[in-house]
Amino acid sequence: MSLVTRLRHGLSTRFFRNLLQNDQGTKHTSRVRMAHTDTWHIDNMPSLIAIRNGEKAKGTFSKGEMESRITKLRNLMSKDNIDGVIFTSHHNINYYSDFLYCEFGRPYGLVVTHDKILSISANIDGGYPWRWTANGDNIVYTDWQRNNYYQAVKQELGQYGKIGCEFDHINLDNYKKLTDALPKSTMVDVGEPTMYLRMIKSDEEIAHIKEGARIADIGGGAVVEAMAEGVGEHEVALHCTQTMIREIARSRPNMTLQDTWTWFQSGINTDGAHNPVTTRKLQKGDVCSMNCFPMMGG
Repeated sequence: MSLVTRLRHGLSTRFFRNLLQNDQGTKHTSRVRMAHTDTWHIDNMPSLIAIRNGEKAKGTFSKGEMESRITKLRNLMSKDNIDGVIFTSHHNINYYSDFLYCEFGRPYGLVVTHDKILSISANIDGGYPWRWTANGDNIVYTDWQRNNYYQAVKQELGQYGKIGCEFDHINLDNYKKLTDALPKSTMVDVGEPTMYLRMIKSDEEIAHIKEGARIADIGGGAVVEAMAEGVGEHEVALHCTQTMIREIARSRPNMTLQDTWTWFQSGINTDGAHNPVTTRKLQKGDVCSMNCFPMMGG
């Protein structure tokens, strides 16, 4: 019987103590009373919690920049009489909160109303989402019950009438779960209008893009430095990626270091722009292609 099965049946705390103390702990199962009132029963486990560990991160952008983005979003909401928004995409959650989630099969969200900003994250991430939700709070859903994510959505948005979500991101299955969680709400799309808002770059965003280009140039130089006949594509890509990561760490020490990477192709592998890096060794006369991706905030 698995741990989850034992929890579902509500086995006692004493059982688990015996299980830890005795290699033959499974023999105790026949003497344990199945009691839904037991503390360990899964129905007694919390569905939503708060994990506010440490202090808020410095963030990628200034407080003023983040407030400007939220103000423009709320102006859009007011214009279209939208009471609240639930973002689900990486781009919008990151743009409006500075938190970039790592999905691994679990949903994430950012709730924005006219008076609150709150990210919704999975328990596996601990306090990191709260620290990186630069301008708001965070609520954590657990895995003890199914669809606890939508319990969080219901708690934060259940009282509102008109809700914006991203039609270009949410799939049909999750859209149904969303509407089931918010039966009194009307769903409208905010995916397209927020795309247009993100297209207008602020001075801080332009400076950030320029810094990214500078670091990408350093990565390109590292590619040229590593290229030689007989060197594998992967070795060239690794040298470029490591060089960019070290430059990000040097020049922007408060940034997260996720997913900086390099595409490098040679010879026949250059026939597709998105072909993966291989171990093919460079040969004299090869055409080579590269893409450098320094991720300075994510």
